[in-house]
Amino acid sequence: MMGKIKKIIYVGDYNYEFLSLRERLKFHFEFYPAKSLESLFGILLAITPSLILADATALGVEGYDMLRTLKSNVAYADIPLLQITEKGSGGYFDSSMTIARPFSDVLLINQINRVLRNDEDELSPVTDTKVREYKPQILAVDDVSIVLRTIKCALRDDYVMFSLTKPQEMKTFLHSATPDMFLLDCNMPEISGFDLVPIIRGFPEHKETPIIFITADGTTDKLVAAIGLGASDFIVKPIVPDVLYSKIAKLLKRPI
Repeated sequence: MMGKIKKIIYVGDYNYEFLSLRERLKFHFEFYPAKSLESLFGILLAITPSLILADATALGVEGYDMLRTLKSNVAYADIPLLQITEKGSGGYFDSSMTIARPFSDVLLINQINRVLRNDEDELSPVTDTKVREYKPQILAVDDVSIVLRTIKCALRDDYVMFSLTKPQEMKTFLHSATPDMFLLDCNMPEISGFDLVPIIRGFPEHKETPIIFITADGTTDKLVAAIGLGASDFIVKPIVPDVLYSKIAKLLKRPI
């Protein structure tokens, strides 16, 4: 039987990573964002969390000095603190209380279990049947907002949707979230969808992540170029929602 959902305060930027974690782990935890130590104290007045999950990169040394002050307070000293760090870097506290990016849902849940000393592993995603309701995450990149709205309307019931209108923000996004698929507009000013492929493939976890190119130019040359860059498929504008949905479902091995 599934235990009571635990409360976690996430200390760091309210960014793609927080939104991704909240969506992927919502059957296990309630997430409360605290973008500053002041807001953290405000939340602590209202709830008693099972864990504080802190982004070491976003906080920096000064932020952790303030967290040390918090942990020295008798009222909060027993609340476990788990740090999210970058690969190869240590945390500011006990190294056993850290998890390095990139990490999977399973790894994060298991680490939280260890921090909470949960010997029964009641949060294990293997035994929790609700995890089957996990929604794959898709990032759509297009400089035309109406196209992104069309994509979101077509997919939002079965997928977690993220969108970027500025392709130059791709690296920042990928440091915060790990989508299961990319939808890239071929023709964007300054940085095209083609230009984004080496950036995506430069992240080890995205060497084989499916990419669908979206183009207004359905010529053979354009499509051959897309496939040559490693595209899994392509779709020609104007977007037909049913066609887009079926292509994505096929690549992600989802029911159509």
